Amino acid sequence: MAKIKITSDTSLSNSGYHRCGQPNWWVRIGDRFFDIGRIRGDEKLSVEVEVERHETEQIVIHYGVGQSSGRDSVRGSMKVRSKTQVREANAAKQAASVEAQAGYAEVQEAMMR
Repeated sequence: MAKIKITSDTSLSNSGYHRCGQPNWWVRIGDRFFDIGRIRGDEKLSVEVEVERHETEQIVIHYGVGQSSGRDSVRGSMKVRSKTQVREANAAKQAASVEAQAGYAEVQEAMMR
């Protein structure tokens, strides 16, 4: 199990919240909706969910509040990279750093000549 923090930078306006019938935020991963309690739609979303994930699995999280379309709604999504993807990205950064340092050393040598 992994804990993932989900936050939203936006929320419904107070008038939009009341126009929509005072909806609460929802969070979905795949076809599973998570019980995140009653978080008002005119407040910013900040919640932590526990998900079961495998080392090679990337997770896409969808969240929202309000009607399915229109101005009185907020929708968002985020991707959580797998541990394998993170390791590969870190290895690529490290390799690029080593190449950059080698190139810098060559330039320094050339300048000294």
